[in-house]
Amino acid sequence: MSDISTCAEACEAQGSSCVANGCGGYTYRLYYDITLCEDPDRTGLLFERECDEPIEWQLNDTVKCCCEQE
Repeated sequence: MSDISTCAEACEAQGSSCVANGCGGYTYRLYYDITLCEDPDRTGLLFERECDEPIEWQLNDTVKCCCEQE
């Protein structure tokens, strides 16, 4: 896990803004391995949350947040 606790923080770190439920109805996806996050055929666990809600890491260590495309 990282020092990022919300998708608002994750998107801001990338110079973007989080979009709540803006990616097909979810705000973020969780993966237990970063290589799965990079595979477009893997959906991960989908979460419908507000951007400033804490990420529910559970046993996962990789998150892909829905950020605005600039």
